[in-house]
Amino acid sequence: DSSSTASPPKVPSISIQTMALALIGVTLFDGISVFGTVANAATIDTVAPASVMETVATYKADAQLWNPGLLSVVVGHSQNAKITEALGLGDVVFPACLVAWGFFADAVGKSIDAAEEEEEIPKRQISYTTATTAGYVIGSAATEIVGTFSLLGSGRGLPALIFLIPSMLIAVTTVAASRGELNEVWGSSDVDESDATD
Repeated sequence: DSSSTASPPKVPSISIQTMALALIGVTLFDGISVFGTVANAATIDTVAPASVMETVATYKADAQLWNPGLLSVVVGHSQNAKITEALGLGDVVFPACLVAWGFFADAVGKSIDAAEEEEEIPKRQISYTTATTAGYVIGSAATEIVGTFSLLGSGRGLPALIFLIPSMLIAVTTVAASRGELNEVWGSSDVDESDATD
């Protein structure tokens, strides 16, 4: 009888290892591109040095054209307009990848819950989507606080990813720990054959 030997459907992995490694790499690149190039510029230029990333963003902001890749807050009109905040496209796109993972992990969790059809009322849990979004808000607030009070330097631009990605990963890890899903979230993306047959 072939129906008795059929294996159960494979549950998709919600492991975040590969994505977290890539995001940490991009975050390190962002930090080095800002702080490392400022340190190099300081040895060459006696005027207030700027990083490569800040120079590109400032050039785009001063161009008075549509600036793809730069999200900015402009206060004032025409001649009196002043850019008060600027956010690079990467500061939105890379964290959005983590939010997309949160949607995926929540969808996998819902399909597993539906398949188990437990009779007891499930307790309300914080979703991974909520955790990643809250982590982004906390990271944004940290960036604003550090930038406002010049805690890392002379009021120059900051690499936002050094605040956004760690706060989002901490939020995901906290939710995974509260749900008892640390192994699923931070474990290997390969499903062990013995787990699949049990």
